[in-house]
Amino acid sequence: MSGNFLSKLSKGKGGPDEFVNLTDVVLLPEQERIWIYDSNKSRIFQFTYDLNLEISYTIGYQLLGIERFKEGIIGTPGYVEILDNFSLFYLSGESFATGYKLTSKKLEFNPEKSRYLHVLRHDFFSQSPEGFNFVNSFNDTIYNINENFYVIPKFYIDFGDKKILEEDLVGQGYSSIVEVFQHINSTEKSFNIGNIVELKDNLLFRFFNQGRSFVSIYDKSKKELKSGRKISFEYQNQQVTFNLDEEITFGSVGNNSAYMIIPAESSVLGEYQTLFQVKDGDNPIILLFDEK
Repeated sequence: MSGNFLSKLSKGKGGPDEFVNLTDVVLLPEQERIWIYDSNKSRIFQFTYDLNLEISYTIGYQLLGIERFKEGIIGTPGYVEILDNFSLFYLSGESFATGYKLTSKKLEFNPEKSRYLHVLRHDFFSQSPEGFNFVNSFNDTIYNINENFYVIPKFYIDFGDKKILEEDLVGQGYSSIVEVFQHINSTEKSFNIGNIVELKDNLLFRFFNQGRSFVSIYDKSKKELKSGRKISFEYQNQQVTFNLDEEITFGSVGNNSAYMIIPAESSVLGEYQTLFQVKDGDNPIILLFDEK
């Protein structure tokens, strides 16, 4: 993996070209365009590959993450109640010129339970061979969404007696989600946090148990599951191994490839800061990888 710095996007200084919370980046390779989504303003900014702003479009709903289909946009508000209690929305349309209109919503949730549910504010959707995969925290099911907004359970993560039950969340008198995490982390309960990558032969997902991050790799053909807390790979002819930190994330980029984002901090990289030529406070490291 190699490359050169080309340019950077400015957040703007007020007005229609300013974005506040960059939540999603959607690539449109056929059009050679980039979508930058600002969940604070519910606005999509469209840039050329030369990073020139062409247009900004307000979708009108407080969605935390989006992805684009040929004839529409899928989005999730997490567990924020914006239009009834649904965690998936479909806005039909083909372009900003004709506009996008809300036409369907799916995956209803318990509004009381939702106060204690959490979805990471990045990478809500993971590209798969048949559309996009989607999962929410405290959920043991990975759903697949196809171009027609047909949503089906695709993978079930069996946490057994470690599964988070509704009774763990409802009627417990929690005052905040912090108390929920403190309680769950004091038990042996596990929960999925939404980082998923589906490749041709393997499914990767990340989860917490007793406050620690784990990653699982499921071999789809052998139906074998392995889990652990160590990450190991070769970089510049040197073997790199460190613990999976909760700030390390990964996601799909399509074409049977994926990315991993590693904070540059010494608390994560330790001695490998020198190898990657970074220091505390630097931008995170982005690594691309695929199956062997």
